[in-house]
Amino acid sequence: MELESIGSYILLAFILGFFSIALLSNFFFPFFMDANDKINKEYKDIPLD
Repeated sequence: MELESIGSYILLAFILGFFSIALLSNFFFPFFMDANDKINKEYKDIPLD
């Protein structure tokens, strides 16, 4: 196999992985915000320092 074709496949896989991760994080963002609000309400008494 030629090196150029391997490099293009790696680049294509990297770009597709990046976009799929971006779409999944955009889709799951409200669920993460709800979980973060619950955690913040539970641990609001604990100082961060």
